[in-house]
Amino acid sequence: MKLKFPAYEEIAELIIRARDEDMRGDDVTSRLLIPADQEGVGTIVQKQAGVVAGLPIVEMVCRAY
Repeated sequence: MKLKFPAYEEIAELIIRARDEDMRGDDVTSRLLIPADQEGVGTIVQKQAGVVAGLPIVEMVCRAY
């Protein structure tokens, strides 16, 4: 059975709420662990052939940031 990913409109509020919580400026975890002038970059690496699940959601979250 193949599952269908929800449309962005169906989960947009959840993604935006999570982003807003991270970007408020008073996120305790971020404040304690990441210097204010730090800039980050992420890379997704697949080490061997396989099935990657969740890429549509990853794209939605990345676009929100």
